Amino acid sequence: MAQTTDGWLWLGTNFGLYRFDGSHFERYAPPAGARLLGDSIRTLHALENGDLLIAYEYGGISVRRRDGTLAHLTGDKLRSDLRGINQIAKDQDGSLWLATATQLHRYANGKLQRYGPEQGFTGLRSSTIAVAGGQVWVSDLFNVFLLDRSANRFQKMEKAGPNGRGGLLRSPDGQLWFETYYGKSVVRLPNAISGPRPRFSSAEESHGAGMFDRHGNLWQVGPLQGLSMVARAQALDSIELERDLTGKLNQPWQLSSISTTGLLEDRSGNIWVSTFAGLERLRPSRLQAIHGPPSQEPYSAANDAPGNTWVASLNAPGLWRLPADGGQAVLESEDSYAAVTTARDGALLLASKRFLERRENGKVQRIDFPAGPDGKPRDWIATRIIDDGHRVWVQLNTLGWLAWMDGRWTPATELGIEPGAAAVALGRSGQLWIGYGDGRLVLYDNGRKQSYASELGTIVGLLAGDEVIVGGERGLAVLQNGQFLSLKARDPEVLRYVTGIAVTSNGDRWFNGGRGVVHVRNADWRAALANPASLLRYELIDAADGYVGQTATLSRLPSIAAGPQGSLLFMTSAGLLRLAAEEFQAVHPAPFVEVLRLRHHAQDEANRPGLTLPPGTDNFSIAYTALELGRAQHVRFQYQLLGVDTDWQDAGERRIAYYTNVGHGSYRFRVRAAVDNGPWSDGGAELAFTVMPTLTQTLWFRGACGLALLILLSLLYRYRLRVVTRRLEERLLVRTKERERIARALHDTIIQGMQAIILRVHAIGLSLPPDSRARRDIDHTLEQAESTLIEGRDEVRDLRDDKPVELAAALEDIGRLAGRTYGHAALQVSTEGKSRPLAEGVAYEILAIAREAIYNASKHAEADRLTAQLVFGARRFTLVVRDNGRGISPQILQAGAKEGHWGMAGMRERAQRSGGTLAIESIPGGGTSVTLRLPARDAYKRRPRPWPWQTL
Repeated sequence: MAQTTDGWLWLGTNFGLYRFDGSHFERYAPPAGARLLGDSIRTLHALENGDLLIAYEYGGISVRRRDGTLAHLTGDKLRSDLRGINQIAKDQDGSLWLATATQLHRYANGKLQRYGPEQGFTGLRSSTIAVAGGQVWVSDLFNVFLLDRSANRFQKMEKAGPNGRGGLLRSPDGQLWFETYYGKSVVRLPNAISGPRPRFSSAEESHGAGMFDRHGNLWQVGPLQGLSMVARAQALDSIELERDLTGKLNQPWQLSSISTTGLLEDRSGNIWVSTFAGLERLRPSRLQAIHGPPSQEPYSAANDAPGNTWVASLNAPGLWRLPADGGQAVLESEDSYAAVTTARDGALLLASKRFLERRENGKVQRIDFPAGPDGKPRDWIATRIIDDGHRVWVQLNTLGWLAWMDGRWTPATELGIEPGAAAVALGRSGQLWIGYGDGRLVLYDNGRKQSYASELGTIVGLLAGDEVIVGGERGLAVLQNGQFLSLKARDPEVLRYVTGIAVTSNGDRWFNGGRGVVHVRNADWRAALANPASLLRYELIDAADGYVGQTATLSRLPSIAAGPQGSLLFMTSAGLLRLAAEEFQAVHPAPFVEVLRLRHHAQDEANRPGLTLPPGTDNFSIAYTALELGRAQHVRFQYQLLGVDTDWQDAGERRIAYYTNVGHGSYRFRVRAAVDNGPWSDGGAELAFTVMPTLTQTLWFRGACGLALLILLSLLYRYRLRVVTRRLEERLLVRTKERERIARALHDTIIQGMQAIILRVHAIGLSLPPDSRARRDIDHTLEQAESTLIEGRDEVRDLRDDKPVELAAALEDIGRLAGRTYGHAALQVSTEGKSRPLAEGVAYEILAIAREAIYNASKHAEADRLTAQLVFGARRFTLVVRDNGRGISPQILQAGAKEGHWGMAGMRERAQRSGGTLAIESIPGGGTSVTLRLPARDAYKRRPRPWPWQTL
């Protein structure tokens, strides 16, 4: 056996190497690519740097390093010389001393040196090696040898005598001992250099004969001898086993086998014993049983002024005293005392069968109990005594509670106190707190009564000090502002049936309940009261710490009392237990935590750097552990998977975490542990791994899907564009046919009719004298009619033909026609920017707006200058028609049109229909400006752009 610095307990067997974390055994599996030299393990030795030396039955030594790697210290050539190594010891220079069944070797710098008679070692069989104070001691069955380092030789120092055992032992004070006569005696080596023994040296390697533990107790094992112990043996000058033996386990029912083979004390103080049939563990007990008082509850206990603790039992005679110095219990009287308590003034009150006894400063005062029904003294059983500062209360069988006041016994019922008290506690002077079976808590305060209802069931424990704490069948509560504040715990059972409550000087709370002793530190208690929804942090002291039996419940007496030297006494169904004062602040250090493996698809993956899981691994579990060999059932865990969990997950005692539906990516798993209410392990252990993506989870696949989606959307867009284009073409065809129909109708009706009228009027004009006024008017009218006819034909042509229109030329034609008709100056047309084809129908609307503006200026403005400007801009098309005529009145501009005229309204409608805006600005006597602005997207004809693949 050996325990490495990380906390693992290693076991070498004939069937392989195993390790134990305090909860589970597991066979050691070397890392990938490595293997042990064999399955038959002879000896294990743990080094202070965390490495583990492994010696094999058939030769060779391996080292399992702290980082988990495995190497071999000896080659095949040396394996035959190192068969059956019994012990390994490390020297101060780092070399290794190796003792086999027949030889002694030293291994240094990869070389092996044998020590025999040439080097002064004449031992027939090397037994044990001890390196202490810079000295190297070796013993065999008969002698002890000391290495002379200057000469590199051994000197014979001590003769053990015939039939010696020859074991070397080292006590905690550094003294070297020699075990003789098969362990019957153990003596000091007078020439050994003493000095403090390394703290955890007893955990480095198991001891085949005897061992001193950290407290100086001597333990011994041997074939068919079981396990023996001599308490505080380190303080003795010499040890004779038969004379000094303290305890022994040598019966088949006490151990898995009385053939014991090895001893080891681990870093937590547990004693491990290997036998032919198994492994035994002896755990150090925080609670010490008080020997002497009978193990029969109910008990009562009280302290006197000198600091002694007095104990009485209701069901057994005798009065016991626990001395103030913490020594063994002393039977002070064999008389029957059923109950004992401390009075308010510090006196000791004891109840016998017939009287109440008061002891103070060596004086004894007795108060007789009431006589029987016949008036004669009789024996009573007093179950409880209480002194409230004004009177002394005694509970007697059949009579119930009585109060000693004014020189006589008065029944409690006469004082207004209800019978049936389940638990009683003192408050301030004159106050009694009484709990009943229905959950009621009643305060009797100097004749006043106040009742509080609870849901705790029968009240079994009470403490009334600065705060009132109530223990019931269903839990624990604190009375605050007339209301019960129930406390919550991770395991609700630990707060049930609390029959004993105590507060120590440091403010910590102690509860004796159904699961053992519950210790709550003051800060944790205050935090729970401040936040009732939170869980109470606590430390449980149970069977693993020496708690035997169950909390005392028979008499409803308090099951916690102050003990000698500031200790606490706990009363159970199996006896009295003592917790030393130095244990009050004991904090269990955080255990070493390790992530063991990750399991997926029925396959285990060791915790190693660069761990990668195959694609599609979305469900897995992670096993972890905490190396706590003595209190494994008290270890609590929290874990977190970064990338999945946002905070620590509370796992309780569970040592495995499960995850489902986890996506691909890189993750880091962390775990930490604490023992009971102790600190969490610093930083915790980690496991980093990566879940590879499946085909559908890769970036390139998602990119391809995105590209395919874009292509699909573009195809859908093209399809939609074609559908819309087809619909527009159909509408355009309908529009074109309608325009052709209108054009035909205009040509066949209005234009033809007007042509006929012109011819008829022309014929009439010819009949008139050429120089007559009527003839001149008719000729002028005919010119206007012909101009209108030409304009009408142009409109018909525009309806039938959508050929591109040259705006500048068309505007000049409109200007000439307007000049001939109204006789103003010729229109001046200018162009800015490169002329661009206009959208279908837009040129017609532009010309219509320009015609209306030019005709209005010619007819009404009396202008002598008229201009039209065309601007082909990149962002917009602009038409500006200006004149210097008499302008438009503000009233008409504000109204938008002259009443009964629709020219200006028509221009605005055409501009809006074309997607543009029309602005008319005029100053009376200063001319008029008409501006049309069209966005480029609406004004110009668009050229369809081919798709990239259409150009291939």
